Amino acid sequence: MIYRSTFIKKSISTRVLAIAMIFFASFMSQNVPVQAFGEYEDYYSRNNILLYDKSAPSCSAGATKTSASTAGTTSTTEVKVEKTANTDTIFKFLTTTSFSSNNSKPMSDAQAAAVMGNMKAESGLRPEAVEATDRADKGHGLVQWTFGRWNGANGLSPFANSKGKDWTDLTTQLQFLQKELESSEKKIFSDAEWNAAKEPSVAAVRWEVVFERANPDVAHNDVRAGAAVAFYKLYGGTSSGADCAPSSGVVAGSLVKTALYFALDAPADDGKSEKADAKITYQNEKATYNPIGDWSDCGAYIATVVIASGVDKNYPKLGVGNQINYVRAHPELYQVDENPTAEKLKPGDIMYIPAHTTMYTGADKYPSADASWHERVPSVRSSGSAQWMISNGAITARFIGKVAGGGGGGV
Repeated sequence: MIYRSTFIKKSISTRVLAIAMIFFASFMSQNVPVQAFGEYEDYYSRNNILLYDKSAPSCSAGATKTSASTAGTTSTTEVKVEKTANTDTIFKFLTTTSFSSNNSKPMSDAQAAAVMGNMKAESGLRPEAVEATDRADKGHGLVQWTFGRWNGANGLSPFANSKGKDWTDLTTQLQFLQKELESSEKKIFSDAEWNAAKEPSVAAVRWEVVFERANPDVAHNDVRAGAAVAFYKLYGGTSSGADCAPSSGVVAGSLVKTALYFALDAPADDGKSEKADAKITYQNEKATYNPIGDWSDCGAYIATVVIASGVDKNYPKLGVGNQINYVRAHPELYQVDENPTAEKLKPGDIMYIPAHTTMYTGADKYPSADASWHERVPSVRSSGSAQWMISNGAITARFIGKVAGGGGGGV
């Protein structure tokens, strides 16, 4: 920022014109039914494509869209983003750097996306960006550092000079960002709302309030929030606010989304095995759909996902052995692979070995989700989880049946 951004102001007239054009096009157009894939009546449901699915749940009943902020409600404006070398570098930096002021932990995916959403609004994620303004104190760089944070004794400009680098160097700016977050701007990591935010849109608004401190009249938090959601989805995030999802975490007909909404967003540490350690959605819904079993029981977690999503109400609620026998006994519902490989895995595949079960979700950073009895509550897991299962003789079960109301339950 760090004051205000004319990068956003320039887009206002463009957005107004776009809205007018959309209104005109809507007024003039006629309703033309979508016929693509019409020969497969449940194509959209089976592939979890909700846009054209007339039977898909809407956000009107017990569902939420990303729209919360510190002060009232902040809507999100749809923002298109794409992966570039810069975005890859920034996301990796934020999610792998151990910030001393954050208990030596990196940012979560949602927090990183929130920061990038702000950068998108401030500079378009261009480290060479300079604010277009008549003010002497112009914003510079990714977050538009201004005033003392640009050319003061502890600003970006002298920091870059001390490194023998040009201030436009991306790595140098990320290093300076870390320096600020571990000193003058470390308060973001002690901010209760930032730390509690699970949705990238909510975190984006909090970052603007605490770190950017933009002029409220031109902050355009809807753009920041929308860009944060877009980056989160781009890098494999599964925020319930990134699409239309029930506040309970249950997504009808979707194994993957329900599994991820029930699992902690980062891998749980061993020792985190009590109810209070679990994600609030899992705490709330397990009692309804599968009250038996320990909070850290892997079989109970997978069963809760399968049952709550409506994919298979008869799935055994406990016991990995019982679950293995069940999927083998129901070839009309499950395609069982006795010798799976990593290349054959698809999102929604349930993996089993005699004493453990996990779900392959296919997400970029953490492509599996599971729990471990007396060790940890449900959480996402790294790619090593699926590889470990395969190396220990796992089998997989892929749901191929019909969910009540139409559609499969793969994703």
